[in-house]
Amino acid sequence: MRAQASTVEGRSPEGASDAAPEPAEAALGKAIAAAGLVGDAADGYPGLPGWGAKSTAGVLSRFPRLEDIPDDWRTWNANVTSPASLSRTLLREREQAFLFRRLATLRTDIPLFDNVDALQWKGPTPDFASMAARLDAALRPITLP
Repeated sequence: MRAQASTVEGRSPEGASDAAPEPAEAALGKAIAAAGLVGDAADGYPGLPGWGAKSTAGVLSRFPRLEDIPDDWRTWNANVTSPASLSRTLLREREQAFLFRRLATLRTDIPLFDNVDALQWKGPTPDFASMAARLDAALRPITLP
């Protein structure tokens, strides 16, 4: 995808435009919804079984948000392979899709740090010793046969 001012335009591998430009917010929403279905191996979450890039794109072209995808695949009117199977998977694992979508969403509503210097290691906090003692106490000796 290519960002253009306030729009995002899809491009095929050959470089031809495959869709009219859409508002960047809508395109970002689809990309995040897609991550909920397909997953992201680089970030370590698998997505839903059977939901590949093509089937996800086909369904999300009709229903841009996960919440909008009907349970009944016969109402999708999307050009996808094995829609009944995809629907069963989504019904069974919808909460997983929501979790994967949440993991793919960049949070901007929480304070992180003012500048990169705030990330510098300055040694353990005063609570470290008591936490280490609790963890040590929780260890059980391993007895080998």
